[in-house]
Amino acid sequence: MKLLKFKQNNCTPCKMVDKFIEEELRTEADETHIIFAGNKKADDLALKYGVMQSPTFVLVDDNGEKIDMVRGVGQTKVRAIFEKRGLL
Repeated sequence: MKLLKFKQNNCTPCKMVDKFIEEELRTEADETHIIFAGNKKADDLALKYGVMQSPTFVLVDDNGEKIDMVRGVGQTKVRAIFEKRGLL
């Protein structure tokens, strides 16, 4: 199982959720992908999992199948997906 984080460099909500993860959760997603910046691999993954906005967290199984997804900066939902992954 892996937790993928999709974000943009110039995204204020992304910066807010990054600060929450760093200061409150004190952990990080398994992979971070910068989307909509000309990175083909990141954009292809975003398309595969239906990522339309940032920040978005996608929990996938060992075969790459989507298990869960959280969009936005809601701290309760972000914390819950990190717990589901076993990172907290």
